[in-house]
Amino acid sequence: MNIRLHLAMHEVVAKQVADDEPSEVYETAGRRLDAGYDRHEVLHMLARPMASLIHATLTYHQPYDHARHVAALGALPASWEPQRAQRKLESAHRHRSRASRRRRSSSRP
Repeated sequence: MNIRLHLAMHEVVAKQVADDEPSEVYETAGRRLDAGYDRHEVLHMLARPMASLIHATLTYHQPYDHARHVAALGALPASWEPQRAQRKLESAHRHRSRASRRRRSSSRP
């Protein structure tokens, strides 16, 4: 993902939570935090439905659909778990790759 888009989505969701608008975003954030997810992961969870709505607006010229947004928030965390598992696998792979490169570079004369 583009880093600027990534950070913009963080800002959008953080503002929604701070402003309690829509209120379902704030409520979902609280439930996910209470369930043990960390703040950064909750931001990513909340950003996923928002990104889909923005994509629909930009690609298909669809207006913001509050009911669709609320339904997507209600589907969390189940809709998030497959992506969460994939992110963990990718993170572990990146970590192993970096460690392997460090070992190779430190063994050179």
